[in-house]
Amino acid sequence: MRIRRRTDGFLAAHGDEFIRYSVEGGKLRATGSARAGLDIQYAWPHPTRALAYLAISNGGPGERGSDHALAVCHLGIDGPAFEPEPVRLAARPLHLSLDRDARHLLVAYNDPSGITVHRLAPDGRIGEEMAQPDDIAWGTFGHQVLVTPAGGAVLFPCRGHDARDGHPEQPGVLQVFGYDDGRLAPRARIAPGGGYGFGPRHLDFHPVLPWMFLGLERQNEILVFRTAGDTVEPEPVFRISTVADAGEGRQALAALHVHPDGRRLSVSNRCYGSAASPAGPVMAAGENSIATFAIDPDTGHLEAVSRAPTGGYLPRTFSIDPDGDLLIAANSEAARARTPGGDAIDVAPGLVMFRAEPDGTLREIDRSTVGASGKRLFWAGFL
Repeated sequence: MRIRRRTDGFLAAHGDEFIRYSVEGGKLRATGSARAGLDIQYAWPHPTRALAYLAISNGGPGERGSDHALAVCHLGIDGPAFEPEPVRLAARPLHLSLDRDARHLLVAYNDPSGITVHRLAPDGRIGEEMAQPDDIAWGTFGHQVLVTPAGGAVLFPCRGHDARDGHPEQPGVLQVFGYDDGRLAPRARIAPGGGYGFGPRHLDFHPVLPWMFLGLERQNEILVFRTAGDTVEPEPVFRISTVADAGEGRQALAALHVHPDGRRLSVSNRCYGSAASPAGPVMAAGENSIATFAIDPDTGHLEAVSRAPTGGYLPRTFSIDPDGDLLIAANSEAARARTPGGDAIDVAPGLVMFRAEPDGTLREIDRSTVGASGKRLFWAGFL
């Protein structure tokens, strides 16, 4: 039985700083912060306690790092506060989530790819790591770990890698594991086309209907799969591109979330790369946006209804408030950008808040920059 989630406000991770915000009168206001000691990679709330679990590391994109841990953070109106002793890990944790009864914490790693499962004590503290089979073929570049709504399976999208620098493509796969009281058992490997041209990064489930939505980072597409209990059908029923104009940079889909009412789905698009300008190198032209799609309840098919620029660069994460009225995206990195007049300006990481209108469009209502230390705004969300 799934435990109902509580909400303790909006938080953002800038480097190792965990910042709490209030949302008042359509404005974001920082109300307190605490430092985790290592850069925050992802956060996940406990459903009934004022706690969040954080994946932290001195690694980052393209960097394995040497110090990695799980942290427990107490959430309050005056700001977050960390437990003094994090749980050390052997590799950089990239994503984490809880199972449906909040008895275990599941952690995803990309390098080397894999999952660990940690028992939770009744007070929410992190306990021992659960033993798993030794012979699991995890896949290449795991990016998320999520338990199915029915609670008896775990999904692990592995992005793979494009062919480059003389190296062949490493195919992607969506791993499906049976799940029982913290223990994983290989069940299925979903890899249309053998995993070539298939780069799964992030997924979400419809709250009541049998649809799973899978974002492909390398292809900038969403695939829709039919589900039944803990089973995912091996072939998608629908696919759609998330970008309108790829521009001159490398597009890379990031996060994907179904709105609470189940009528819409949103995804963040990022554009990487640089371009020459009279003022020196600047970010390549491309799409940094939140794209929103209407969901057909009978077929699961998607129809594009809104494309909202985030006004910054590399919106890695975004979050929708429990009522579905607000969507806040985090432009994760500082950038040197072109102005319409051909000059170059510095753009800081920051948050942009949208009002979700009844017709599915997003209307920007507030934005703020976050820090100037060169750190990434790597995660943000309602907890």
